[in-house]
Parts: sequence; C-alpha cells; structure tokens
Amino acid sequence: MDINKIIEHSKKIGQSEIVESDISKEIIKVAKIVYEQNKIMNPWFRGIDMIEKLKHLGKSNVRSHLERLAEKDILETKLHKTNKVYRIKVIEEDG
Repeated sequence: MDINKIIEHSKKIGQSEIVESDISKEIIKVAKIVYEQNKIMNPWFRGIDMIEKLKHLGKSNVRSHLERLAEKDILETKLHKTNKVYRIKVIEEDG
C-alpha cells in the first residue's frame, strides 16, 4: 500500500468516534505527521518518543492512551528490542 493511501486512511481514523479523548487525538495527530515525514522508511514511532513529544499531557496518560488505541486497532504495536513501537493501522487495503 502506498503512503498516500495510508495517510488517507489515517485521516478517516482521526475523525471517527472511536477516538474519544484529547490525548488520543493528539497521539493520532502526531502519528499522521510521522507517516507524512517518513515516505522512504517504514513509519513506526517509539512510545517513548510520543511520551516526550506530548509530555505536557502526562507520561502515564500518553502511555495508557497509546495502549488503548492499539487495543481498539487504531494503532499497530510491536516490541523493538526493549521499546514499544507503534504505527497507524490501516484496516483495509483497496485493490
């Protein structure tokens, strides 16, 4: 799937009623920027980087919202060495 389709799907995700809190919306907003800036490499972001970027929202808040978004299948989650990494999950692929 090309990057434009991923970004297009991620825009729809951010507007759905699944994302209920301001913290979740901020996470999705930053995740979209990660996608838009990483056209060459696989656009995963580390949870600790997201916590650093959104530290004004509280470390435990951001961490728990990242996990909630992963549970709701909005973010994909993996363990990379000892860090949790995430990316926006695209649920369906068009042809």
